Formats: sequence, structure tokens, C-alpha cells
Amino acid sequence: MDFTYQSQERSTDIANYHLYQSPNPTQVTFTTTPTELIYYYERDSASPIIIHYYEDGTTNELYSQTPGGTPTAVTVDGTNKLGTTYTTQSMNIPHFHLVSSPANPTVTFGNAPVEVVYKYKRDDAGDVKVHHLEVGTNNILSPAEDLSGAERSGLTYTTSPKNIPYYTVVNATPAGHTGTYPATGLKEVTYYYSRNDAGNVLVHHF
Repeated sequence: MDFTYQSQERSTDIANYHLYQSPNPTQVTFTTTPTELIYYYERDSASPIIIHYYEDGTTNELYSQTPGGTPTAVTVDGTNKLGTTYTTQSMNIPHFHLVSSPANPTVTFGNAPVEVVYKYKRDDAGDVKVHHLEVGTNNILSPAEDLSGAERSGLTYTTSPKNIPYYTVVNATPAGHTGTYPATGLKEVTYYYSRNDAGNVLVHHF
């Protein structure tokens, strides 16, 4: 019975793993009862998977993992994940809708970083119309300005009175002169102007 056996670790035969722990001893003697030797292996670490949620046509990041935080790419750690797969997914981003997804959302952790890109376009909002009227008559003193809400959801707008000859604005900051584009419909802002006073005309009859 005095035969011995020298066991060996097999990490070279096991893809994506490295030896974590060997038995002690690794050489044993054959006996009348079974002897078990256990080698433990740990999966190798990989490079991360980086997921971008871009505004379409730009490299502006839109998604933040922390509510109210600065939008950044999502980095999925590759520690002990070499050779495994990870399924990415789109995110619900306020005021935006998804327009482009990766052909295959499931990627494999490898030795080099893998980047995945989702693209979004800003939603449409309602419009803003700015009027310039004479006070008391509602006569139009200047053509209305139309501020389109196309791809403006969640954005702010600013309006201002115009310089109109012979008139002075009487409400420089009307309700809604600044604000956020309406979700739908039309928001109207009206500036009123009064005609300036002129000098008197004196008529003589000699």
C-alpha cells in the first residue's frame, strides 16, 4: 500500500479562474479508505462594463444613480466576473424618451472595458406665445412671438418687453414672463404698453 500520489492544481485547464487555496498536504499515500483532496478556485477579475445614457447627438450623460445627483456613466465592477455576462437595460429619464438601444444589451465581462450606449431625445412640450398690446385697447403693437416647445420638455424660457417707438411698457414682469415650458398646450404671456405723452400744440390766430 505504500504508494503515494502527488496531486496538482489545474488552473491552466480552467478558463477564467485562478487557484485560491490548495490542500495541505498535496501529496498523499494510498490507504484502504478514500482520501479527498480539495483545490479551491476563484473566478478572475475582469475590466468593468461602462453604460452610457446619452442625449442623442451629444455625449451629454443623462442618468444619475443618485436622485438629484450629477449624471454620469454607470460603471459595473468586474471583480471576479471574467467570462460572465451582464444584461444592461434602458432607464426612465424624466423629459426624455429612448431612441436608440444597443443591438445586444447582454455583454460579457472581458479583459478590456466594454462600453454600451443608450441614446435619448428630449420630449416635446407645449408652446409659449408672447403678446405686445396697447393697454386699454388691446391693439397689437408688435407681432406675437412664438416660442416652440419642440424638444423643450423640462426646460425654462425667458421673455422680455420690446422697445416700441412712442410707447412705454406698463407691466415689465407679467405673470409667466419666465418659467418652464408647459407640459402640453399653450402658455400666453402679455406685455401691455401705454402711449407716451407728447408736448402741447399751441395755435395762434392773429
